[in-house]
Amino acid sequence: MSGSRRADCSGQLALMDALVFFLVAVTVSSALLFYSAPGQEAGVAEHGQGTADPGDVLQALMHSSIGCEMTVYVEIPRHVSGEMEVSQCLLLEAETVLAGVPRSAFDEVEDAVAAILDSICSQVFDPHLSVWLFTAVVSKELISIPENEPVSSQKFGASAELSNTGDEILLAQLLLCPPAFPELVDVVSCDLDLCSGIFASSPELNPRDGHHDEY
Repeated sequence: MSGSRRADCSGQLALMDALVFFLVAVTVSSALLFYSAPGQEAGVAEHGQGTADPGDVLQALMHSSIGCEMTVYVEIPRHVSGEMEVSQCLLLEAETVLAGVPRSAFDEVEDAVAAILDSICSQVFDPHLSVWLFTAVVSKELISIPENEPVSSQKFGASAELSNTGDEILLAQLLLCPPAFPELVDVVSCDLDLCSGIFASSPELNPRDGHHDEY
């Protein structure tokens, strides 16, 4: 009799494992289809403020005024007017960094740029702005806002030239990164709660009730 009960218990556990796996697989598949659908980067903006088109975000950012008066303390202090466009501020920083000045001198400028970018971009995405130097022999990242690029399997991007001398190109690049799938976390949490409830309500499935079947 106890052997039959143990077999029933094992069968129910296997069924619950299969159910949880199925729900997680469906969630992951749905999320992947959602984020990879053509034009999804634009449509998803309806769920957050701002725009999710990387080209629109970058153009709006480049032509936005920095909005506050600042002084960059380098060998010769540089005044940054509140009316300067973000593109001009990034170009100033890039050229100054190339001259050997640490990026930390522009912390206040980068904070202002990050705040403007967050206000323009849809909250659905994590934005990452960088400025690159390209020459015939080298490509080098000069500026990164924020410091670390978000980890994402899919990114939507756009770029704009800050300057082009023929020998050197300074390029601003914007990446919009969809976040990790929060739906998956919610579903897995729900599944675990469901399983816990089933274990608690069934003595045969509850490993903590002190009951053991014996053959």
